[in-house]
Amino acid sequence: MSQGGNAVKSGQELENKVQAIFDSYDFNYEKQVPFINTYTLPGKMDFVIDNIAIECKNQNGTGTADQKFPFVYDDLCLFPSERGLVVLGGRWYTEGPKAEAIHRYLDKKKEETPTFDWCLIDGFDSWLQENL
Repeated sequence: MSQGGNAVKSGQELENKVQAIFDSYDFNYEKQVPFINTYTLPGKMDFVIDNIAIECKNQNGTGTADQKFPFVYDDLCLFPSERGLVVLGGRWYTEGPKAEAIHRYLDKKKEETPTFDWCLIDGFDSWLQENL
């Protein structure tokens, strides 16, 4: 499978985990919600629940998903919702060589923009309980 094909499959796996958590609580949510993105092009937000836009990013090895965080952040700020959340999955974001730097970047954005937040998939259930 190509690197792009692996990335799509990996992203779908994380989205399936997020969806399973929503379903376990019987939450109402929308999936793949259309909007006009940062480039003024049609895009889709992975999930919207209770006026929270959620984007999922999964990465297990080298690649470019982590390089897209400024774009993801801008999209979450642009999306017509009260809050934005990035859910991260995969080894790259927990033990990869850039994990600490990525966490620092996202923490900085969280400090700058109180309506923005992020969490790892392992903490997503707790995040929902604390924020919904």
